[in-house]
Amino acid sequence: MSGKEKRFQKHINHEISRQLVNNAVTDKQAIAIEDLTGIRERTNKKLRNAVARLSSAVQRQNGARPRSRKDKRLGNNWAFYQLRQFLTYKCVLAGVKLILVNPAWTSQTCYKCHVIGDRKGKKFACNNCGNKCDADYNGRTFRHWGRL
Repeated sequence: MSGKEKRFQKHINHEISRQLVNNAVTDKQAIAIEDLTGIRERTNKKLRNAVARLSSAVQRQNGARPRSRKDKRLGNNWAFYQLRQFLTYKCVLAGVKLILVNPAWTSQTCYKCHVIGDRKGKKFACNNCGNKCDADYNGRTFRHWGRL
């Protein structure tokens, strides 16, 4: 990565972390983020294994698809750890609690009743309480209102 890209990435991570901490101070809230340790290894390996096991028809049906080279490059170049470091020190300075959430099951657990539901691509459905919503919204809301 070039020096210009690194400086841009550092600037964006500072802006994101500053905005998150400012919002948390204003709203008197904690910040919860997924513990992304090993994210590159998990996502690249998981997708490689999924592609090997699933036929292309099943992949399309389940919403799974191999990541393109561009997607891998962009994801592998982003500084998740740097963002976490910036959030950590800014939270300490501002007196905001930073919570690291285990990412396992967060997008598959219903934010309303805390029961594991069905996730198919971008759609989430809970068989227990009947909640149906976007899977990303469910995961984000679960982390926000869930077991923190």
